[in-house]
Amino acid sequence: MIDNGFYSLHQFNPDKGKQYENVVFLHLRRMYNDIYYFKASQEVDFCIETPQGILLINVSYELSGNSTREREINGLTEAMQSLQTPHSLLITRDAEEIIPTPSGQIHVIPLYKWLLDTF
Repeated sequence: MIDNGFYSLHQFNPDKGKQYENVVFLHLRRMYNDIYYFKASQEVDFCIETPQGILLINVSYELSGNSTREREINGLTEAMQSLQTPHSLLITRDAEEIIPTPSGQIHVIPLYKWLLDTF
């Protein structure tokens, strides 16, 4: 959807996770022509080939639930290992940390910081 505000008008309880993912997609679309996703046994929301290498991004509104956190991290770890890329991003509402994995580092960053850094 091109406008999250329009989406919110037509939903009683809009899914904030979908809205965050849509914001990330629209922002990436301004910078890259080709945006993919990665799927093996797990899924990664966005996979982009940049001049610096492959960029893997998962988007999750919150990481408070253990199953959500585990799902997001496992998907990125699997893709990092498969695509031989040592870094990935996990964009959230307000969490910020670096998660070391056997495949590399997952940088957890709030959406607003990511948007400001990539503007």
